[in-house]
Amino acid sequence: MNLLSLKRALAEFVRVLWRNRWISIGTVVSMAMVFFLTWMVLSVSDSSQRIIDRVEKKIDIGVFFQKDLPKIQTDAFLSELDRMAEDGKIKSYTFFSKEYALEEMKKKFPEKVRFLERYEFKNPLQDSVEIIPGLMGPDEIFEFLHQDKFQTVIDYEFFDSYEQKKEEVNRMLRLLSFFRKGGFVLVTVFLAICAFLIGFFVSSLLHQKKREIFIMRLVGASHWFIRLPFILEGVVLAMISYIFSFLIFSIFLDRIAPSAINFFPSSSDQVFMSDLIFELQDEFMGMFWLIFMLLLVSSSVIAFGAIERFIGKRHLLDED
Repeated sequence: MNLLSLKRALAEFVRVLWRNRWISIGTVVSMAMVFFLTWMVLSVSDSSQRIIDRVEKKIDIGVFFQKDLPKIQTDAFLSELDRMAEDGKIKSYTFFSKEYALEEMKKKFPEKVRFLERYEFKNPLQDSVEIIPGLMGPDEIFEFLHQDKFQTVIDYEFFDSYEQKKEEVNRMLRLLSFFRKGGFVLVTVFLAICAFLIGFFVSSLLHQKKREIFIMRLVGASHWFIRLPFILEGVVLAMISYIFSFLIFSIFLDRIAPSAINFFPSSSDQVFMSDLIFELQDEFMGMFWLIFMLLLVSSSVIAFGAIERFIGKRHLLDED
């Protein structure tokens, strides 16, 4: 194809795109929204594993001792935890005496502690220990704590309620894991929708110009001269949609996503979410040109396939 043919093809492309501007705008907006949803799913899918890892690391297991438990039994239990910490089975543990718990309660609920002191009630609180999992996961630690030798040491009334909270955390982790695995399916569906939109747009333009195509062929126009404007229309439409969705998602990450940080009361969680959003922004920006080139090639192939299917089905370029 010479330069003159290319200029004519480009001029024809601009004319057709302008004549069908409302269809073009509608297709661009639709594709941009699908691309935006694709970026959302990919981001959440990528973030899910990091959130899962953090939640699993932050799970600490609270264990309350039986009331009036002899010190020798408490020390024996803590010695077991020392051995587990040395072996890396648990990361660490923190012991809280009932006296320490009462002092903390006095800071938060002074009126209740004053009531206990006024009537000289015995300290109703219990010694406790918080265990942070290491090589052993939470489920393995729960199984360890349910051994017969600890039946007279641990107050399982509180322990069972903690297990319910643990199950709630596990449900959230399973949901995140399911979403991470299902993200691939959703992305595949969204990309299929984009491919359909490109093919449908090109086919609709071909349908409008089938008589012109036949005439161009009669006057000796080359096959590439006839095909190129439609390929350009499909590619440019995909590129505009991609850039539009990229800008929208960039604004979302920059302006809207950071507001989610305020939903986390813990400063460490806020720092984690802030770092996570920053990493997503960095990764997203770094992938711009890679996705751009992939989309350029794939949209060209989709547009060309739609053209060949339409022309072949109607025999518009047959020699006879």
